[in-house]
Amino acid sequence: MLIEDDFRREMVSSIDASEWIGPDFRFSDAPGQPLQQGSVRQMGQIKPWAPSRSYGLVVRCDATGSPIKSWHSRADGSLHGVTSVAEWRDCLLVASRGAGVVARLFVAGADHD
Repeated sequence: MLIEDDFRREMVSSIDASEWIGPDFRFSDAPGQPLQQGSVRQMGQIKPWAPSRSYGLVVRCDATGSPIKSWHSRADGSLHGVTSVAEWRDCLLVASRGAGVVARLFVAGADHD
């Protein structure tokens, strides 16, 4: 969430929406991507300390809400913008808005641990 009202107003009024700074549902290596000249990309390489604009994460929690297992689509991954997860047979179905797909994630054991 952008809390800098002046910055947000200037960005909305003077920059094309495709170049707004903020979270995104998918990874992009397009040359016009925001923050190209900042710490995100230098000489065509995404820097390891660069802030991600998109990410994919599924977390399995126990009965108390504590995380017990997680699956990640890293900064340069393709399954970003996870919007829902459902158990089905021996796998998890993961909806990725960023990739526009439902991915099947195979997990070991009937209890998905």
